Amino acid sequence: MKPSSKSTTGPWQYVFEGGTVAFILETDGTTVAKISVTENSTAHSALAANVRLMTNAPALLEALEDMLSGWKYIRETHGDLYGVGWDRAQEKAEAAIAKATGETK
Repeated sequence: MKPSSKSTTGPWQYVFEGGTVAFILETDGTTVAKISVTENSTAHSALAANVRLMTNAPALLEALEDMLSGWKYIRETHGDLYGVGWDRAQEKAEAAIAKATGETK
């Protein structure tokens, strides 16, 4: 499944400038975001992890959309194989996709 038309297609990449600034970039080098943190802060210690997560947001959204689509197909063709755990996971996935695409849920 291709990503929702309401989201970017990615892939993104990142670069660090000094120890407190990171840029998230489109493949053509266009800046998507600049992240600046205070040195020796909690945000500073998590900068690399947060930038990796943000950079992979388009791929994570696409994977979640694909997974939800597959699970819905299985449920429609084979019945409810997952029970209550499936319902909670489906609700969380749908809410996350709605937030990511601007359709708050």
